[in-house]
This record gives sequence, C-alpha cells and structure tokens, in this order.
Amino acid sequence: MKILLFLFFLFTSLFALQVDYDKARELALQNNALLQQKILESQEATLQKSEVDAQKFGRVYLSEEFMRTNQASHVFASKLASREASFSDFGLGSYTNPSDLHVKPSDLNYPSSVQAFDTSIVYEVPLFTGFKLSSLEEIASLDIQAKKSFLSFYEMQLLHQVLLYYNKAVAAKYEIEAAKKSSEAIKQVSYLVSLNYKNGMATEVDTLTMKKRELEAASRYSNATNNYQIALSNLRFLCATKEIDDVDSFYIRAFNYEDLESLHVKAFEAREDLKAMQNLQDIAKKNVDLIKADDYPKINGFAKYGFYDSSLSSSSKKDYYMAGINIELNIFDAFKSSYAKEKEEVKYKKQAQVVQEYKNSIIKDIDESFYNIQNFLKIEKESEATLELNELLFEKTKLMYENQMISITELLEAEANLYNAKSRYIQARLNTIVSKSQLLLLIGNKDLKK
Repeated sequence: MKILLFLFFLFTSLFALQVDYDKARELALQNNALLQQKILESQEATLQKSEVDAQKFGRVYLSEEFMRTNQASHVFASKLASREASFSDFGLGSYTNPSDLHVKPSDLNYPSSVQAFDTSIVYEVPLFTGFKLSSLEEIASLDIQAKKSFLSFYEMQLLHQVLLYYNKAVAAKYEIEAAKKSSEAIKQVSYLVSLNYKNGMATEVDTLTMKKRELEAASRYSNATNNYQIALSNLRFLCATKEIDDVDSFYIRAFNYEDLESLHVKAFEAREDLKAMQNLQDIAKKNVDLIKADDYPKINGFAKYGFYDSSLSSSSKKDYYMAGINIELNIFDAFKSSYAKEKEEVKYKKQAQVVQEYKNSIIKDIDESFYNIQNFLKIEKESEATLELNELLFEKTKLMYENQMISITELLEAEANLYNAKSRYIQARLNTIVSKSQLLLLIGNKDLKK
C-alpha cells in the first residue's frame, strides 16, 4: 500500500507544474488554439492577395474538344478546318451547267457524319477590367492589414486574460492561506474555550458557538479552494495545457499614469483593433469602386495555337493559330449596378458610424478604467492599513480573553474582522493589478505583450 501511494505521488509530481506569469504567458502564446486560428486567418488573407495578384497575368490552359456530327454547317466547317474539303463537299458534283443553280446538292445538304479533334493551347489575359482588379488588390491588402491588426490585438487580449486568471489563482491561493490561518486561530480559541468550560469559566453556549465558527472556517477554506481550482482551470484553458496545478506570486505591471486626454490620444494611435475597424471602413469604400467597374468596358485578350483533324494529330499541316481581343460594355441592366452601388455606399456609411461608435466606447472604457484604478489604489492602501490594525487588535483581544477580561463573542468578532480584512486586502491587490492591465489593453500599450 505504501508503495502504491509513493508511486501515485511520484506520478502526479512528474506531471504537475507550478508556473509564474512569464511561464504562463509563454505557454499561452505557444498553445492557445484561438490564437493559432487568428494566425491562420492572417495567412489566409495573404494568400488571398496572392490569388488576386495572379489574375492580372491571365491563364494558359490546354484544351481538347471532340465532336461527331452530320449537321451540314458543322460538317462543312469541320472539313475546312481540317483542310480536307473537296469540291464535292461544296455540291459541285451536282453542277453541270448554269441551269443547275437551283439544284440542292445532296453532298452539301446531307453529308456523311464526320468526327473532329480540336487540340489547342490557349492564353487568356485581362487587358482592362474597369479598375476592378486594382480595387480587388487594394481590398486584399487592406484585409491583410485588418487581419494582422486583429491578430495583434487578440494577443494582447489573451495575455490580459492570462494575467487576470493567473492573479486570480494567486489571490485564491492567498485566500486559502488566510482561511487556513483563520481555522487554526479558531481551533486555538476553541481549545481555550473547552478548557474554560471544564473549569466552569465558559458556558455550553460558548462551546456551541465555537463549533459553529469551526464549521464556518471550514466552509471559507472550501470556498477559497474552489475559487483556486476555477482560476487554475481557466488558466489551463488559456495555456492549452492540463499540467498547471500551482502558481507563484502576484504579477504586477508597472504603469505610469497620465492625464485622460493623453490616454485617449494614445489609444487612437495604438489600438490595433481600431486600426482593423478603420481598415474595414476602407474596404467598404473600395467595394463602391468595385461596383463602379461595371460602368467601364472590359477588354480581354486571347491567343490560341492548336491542331484540328479528324483524329488526334500534331501535324504541321493541320495546325492553326488565332489571336484576338474581346470588348464588353454594359449598356443596360435594369439599374442593377446602380442599386448595387447605392447599397455599398450605405454599407460604407454604416461602417463609418460603427468606427465612430467604437471610438466613443474606447473613450468611455478608458475613463471608467482610469477612475477605477484611482479608487482601487485608495482601497488597497486603506485595506492594508486596516489589516495591520486588525492583526494588532486580534492579538490584544486574544490576550484579554485569556485573562478573562472580555467575552468569547468579542474575541470571535476580532477574529472575523481579521479574516475579512485579509480577504479585502487580497481582493484590493487583485483589483489594482487587473485594472492596470485592463488600462494597458484599452490604450493599446505594447508593454502588455512583454
């Protein structure tokens, strides 16, 4: 049995991992599935741009067409194309004198079936697309920038979340320590009460009260442990690893506070998600130009070289070439393109409003975060001072109870105040740390990635 227990603890220790923030950050950047998805989306946008660029060079392809028919015009054209036409194919065998001009020759109108193979290599190239290709290239470039900006901002969001749940786990760990110390203190008091009860200096109510407080302490410990496991679970999810089972200490980012106006300016200059939103607005504008391309003529060039024969052939006597230009101009489409252009213009205006609303929300969020930090700093300072006072008060109250100067109720109240003060201080520390990170995220500060 001892061997089994030893092996169990050895196995769990081998796969257990205590991390500090830097290690958690490294794991998240390596393993997070959504981050990898954003990276692939960025790569996809780059490939889309390459695909658009390739269109302006046209395409070369091989073509093989087979035909078998007895349709008169196709038979006649096929024989001409394969250079096999004879005078009889023109119906001249039925012509003997000028009076035969009204004769309908059977050879011409009811020919025998023929088959033909048209083997060719073709090059097609757009010469002018009404600026459609150039608009598509610009849209693809803007999409690349947008995807890269969204990727960069998601990295910052991810690292903020890692910092949040890492520090939540640390706070819960400290809560566990506080709950454990509280439980130990209550047990000591409970021991004193039991001694006093035996000596007739405490009542049965006092002993029952102590049992109640012991149960409350156990509940606090259980709750803190649960919060710790939940925070670790979220951290494991963000880092995409099951091995994390412990954290180190609070991770605090240095931050130099400035006035709100300068924070707004910095956010508008640095926020990657805002840049991406503006890219989407530019794409909406380019989509209007894309529709306008239908108002211009389309010019396409082509060149073809091949062999036409009744069987597969590569004989120079059966070869041919063809080159030409195709021009298309849209004259009337029942105002379809006009409506499409108006629709894209509405989308552009709507996206402009989305960007403006986004800027307004950034200002609001920065203001809220800025004031929260000021408040959390004050609360942290006050809660630290309160904790020191409650630690001193508890020790003095405990001494007074031992000397039978106060009741058990006052001692328990002092202990409860001490535990609550520790809990408030831990939470205040956590709020300050997280709010600083939140403000860094809101102003787009790249220090969040370090």
